[in-house]
Amino acid sequence: MGLNTTFGTATEYSFTSASLADNAGASPATGDAVSTAVDLSATDHIGIEITAKLIGTSGSTDTVDLYILESGDGADSDYATEDNRRFAGSVKMNGTTEVIKRFVVGNVSDRHKLYVINESGGALSSTEAECQVFYRVISMESN
Repeated sequence: MGLNTTFGTATEYSFTSASLADNAGASPATGDAVSTAVDLSATDHIGIEITAKLIGTSGSTDTVDLYILESGDGADSDYATEDNRRFAGSVKMNGTTEVIKRFVVGNVSDRHKLYVINESGGALSSTEAECQVFYRVISMESN
């Protein structure tokens, strides 16, 4: 008897990404976005796979950074603390060309949000469908 890795259905994080401004070293409120909370408590998961599909504007040639904000009990105050922020990965932007990047984050809390910081040097595309981030639950099953 062995173990198989299984992946759940891709689900889009819900956040406003269209025209997300470049942070450019400004306050954290500029050039960032936070998704609505995701509740994975009904799943038996070992982590998540994150897929970012992003298009920027002509000046977007640096990175968009993705973080997971974790909460043990779903309290909004937990998401706001830097101690509960985990780096998921950076997407190196290529101006107006679509960039697709995948990351695997293990041991994710049952309740989390996606935190996006645009430090690419330009705004993201004004078309919401060109700036999407999805997650899939990763599980192990015995066969």
